[in-house]
Parts: sequence; C-alpha cells; structure tokens
Amino acid sequence: MKRIILILTVCGLALAQESKLTLKECVLTAFQNSIELKISKESLKQAELDKTMNFAAFYPAVNIRLSDKILGFDAAGRDISFLTLTPDTYSASLDVNYNLYNMYKDQDRYRYSQKKYEEAQLALALKKQEISYIVITAYYEVLTSEKNLQIRAQALAQKKEYFKLAESLYKSGIKSRSDYLNAQIQIKKSEISLSDAEVSLKISKAALNSLLGLAPDKELALAEDNKYTAPVMTGKMLFEKMFTGNFDWKKLKLQYDYTVLLTALAERDLLPVLSVDASYSLALDKYAGSSSSWTHSGRLDQNSNWGLSASLSYPLFDGGVNYAKYKADKSSLEIAGLNVEKLKRDLAEEIYSAFIDFNRIYGELELYKLQVDLAKESLALIKDRYQSGISSFLDLIDAELNYTTAELGYYQAIYDYKLKGYAIDKLCGEKLFWE
Repeated sequence: MKRIILILTVCGLALAQESKLTLKECVLTAFQNSIELKISKESLKQAELDKTMNFAAFYPAVNIRLSDKILGFDAAGRDISFLTLTPDTYSASLDVNYNLYNMYKDQDRYRYSQKKYEEAQLALALKKQEISYIVITAYYEVLTSEKNLQIRAQALAQKKEYFKLAESLYKSGIKSRSDYLNAQIQIKKSEISLSDAEVSLKISKAALNSLLGLAPDKELALAEDNKYTAPVMTGKMLFEKMFTGNFDWKKLKLQYDYTVLLTALAERDLLPVLSVDASYSLALDKYAGSSSSWTHSGRLDQNSNWGLSASLSYPLFDGGVNYAKYKADKSSLEIAGLNVEKLKRDLAEEIYSAFIDFNRIYGELELYKLQVDLAKESLALIKDRYQSGISSFLDLIDAELNYTTAELGYYQAIYDYKLKGYAIDKLCGEKLFWE
C-alpha cells in the first residue's frame, strides 16, 4: 500500500512539473490572444488586397453590357410592350480596353503597393517581437518575485529558529531578555517582508496574465529558468548582424524606398503625360444575327470595332498644386533619409551599450555566486558562535541579512543577464519564440 502511495505521489509531482508553463508557451499564448496582433494581421490582408488591385492595371479591362428598352417606342415608331424582349429593343456588346503606356505610372503604383505590403509584413513581425519581449520581461518578473518569496519564506523560518534559540539561551541565563525581544521583532519584520513579497508576486502574475489574455487572478505555474551560458559573439559580429536583421531598420529603409517612389510619381505629374490605349468592341446582338466578313476599313466586320489611340496632355496651370506636392514629397524624402541615418546611429549605440552591459553582468555572476557561498558560511559560523555565547544576536541578524541579500542579488543578476540576452536578440532581429 505504501508503495502504491509513493508511486502516485511521484506521478503527481511529475504531472505538476509538466503543467508548468515554459517561456515559449507563454509567448505563443500571448500571440493567440493578442488583439493588437490580430489588427496587424488584418492590416497585412488589406495591404495584400491593395497590391492585387494595383496589379490589375496590367490586365485588359473586359466589360459586357446588356440593355433593353422596356417602355416607349422602337426605332420604327411602334409601341413597345412592357417588359417584352425584341431584337429592336435590346442590345448587347463586349468591350475590351487596355492601356499600353502611361509613362510607367502603373508600374510605380504597383511597386509602391509592394513596398507597403512588405511594410505591413514587417509591422506584423515588429508587433510579434514587441509582444514577445514584453512577455519575456513579465515572465522573468514573475520568476524574480517567486524567488524573492521563496527566500523571504526561508528567512522567516530562520528567524523562528533564532527565536527559539534566543528564548532557550535567555531562559538559561546565557543571553539577556533584549535578545529574546529582538528575536520576536525580527519575526514580525520577516512576516511583513514575506507579505510584501506575496503582494509583489500577485502583481507580477496579474501583469503576465493580462499579456496572455487570462484573468488577472488566474494561478500560473512557471518553469524555472536560471541556467545561463557565456557570451559567444563579439561586438563587431553583433553590429553586422543587427544591420542585417533588425526589423526597425528594415522597416525604415523600406519607408525610404517607397518615399522615393512617391517623389518620382509627383515629379511625373509636372511633365507632359503621354498615354497609349488599345480598344476593341463587339456588338454581340447584331454579330449573332449576321455573318462575319472581312473589310479593309479598319473593322474586323460590320459589327465590331477596334482602335489604337494616343493622347498627350500637359497641365498648364493648376494653381501650383502639383509643384507643391512634388516639393512636399521631396522634403519627405529628405526627412526619410535623415531618419535612416539617425536610426543607424541610435541602433549602433544601443547594441554597443547592450553588449557592454551583457558582458558586465556575466562577469559579475561569478562574484555574486562567491558572495552567496561566503555569506552562507559566515551565517553558519556566526550561528555557532551565538550558541556558544560569543557573538551577539545583532551579529546573527546581520549575517542572516547578508546571506538573504546575496542570494537575492545572485538570482536577480541571472535574470537580468538572460533578459539582456533577449534584448540583444531582439536588436539583431532574432525571432523570439516565433516563426
């Protein structure tokens, strides 16, 4: 029976461990429930439809027209019966029109819609990166709060043990009553610290739940993530990688490209406009009732018509609208170029600072670990000395505080290091847990 209970207990612990959310699972859950991400996806669909509409200019326009005179007189002056279909009252035609040349305006419009579609793709990627990084930050906030709560709970247990020790030494006459009272005060302080840590954890979990689209008070169990590796990339490698993959950089360069197209379109509006169009029309109702014959009058037969036309137009005066639009677009192009240069400088500074900070935190991790080990050893030593009546109760409390502070600092440094690593990945355009 005991063996069965042990097996069930182990299985229960295993299931509990499996039920803990990983960082990737949190990010994917946030994607699934994000309203902002759904808006970005709809914007991408709109950009794709706009691109499709602009590409339609490269196809001929084909129209079929059907009409019938439902009331009045026909060509011979006879009354037309209401809603009566006769050859004298109805007509049908097929029209085909195609623009052969319009100074490449259609091409530029299509290229512009392509750029806007690519921009919408990048906007979706940027939104995913933004959501991912916010979730990652909130995830580590929860882990930090959980670790803080765990350490505060251990500290409270230690304070209760110190109280029992102080009480025993006080009753034995080895220590004064002040130690006994101080021990009680320390318990109360630890209880307050523990309560604060519980509140902080609830707030952190509520923030993460909100990002995941869950109820604020929903209980979350997160998988621990305190393993880390040494940095492997140099600053130069990160710099090159950033200007290859950074989504903000790609988006701004794309905006510059389509501003170039807008400026070119505005400039063409200042020039004479040459347009060449081809057309073909067939009277279906008459064509169906007569035989087709070839003539030399520019018509395929007596019921069809085709033509090729060219037109040249030039706006002599429009109040300076087109010129002002061209100058405005040219100014926008200048601003776009300056924004590209500014972002290049900002990103270079940001990746450099992140790289320096990343390596600094890693270099301090070993120090934090040694400080934890030293504080733990010192606490054990002071505790033995206090039991022997050599050290004071204040020495014991100081040693315990040093140990708690060192342990909190160590785990905080780990989470800061990992978060800084994700910040660098974000700068370099690495996809944070999404495809």
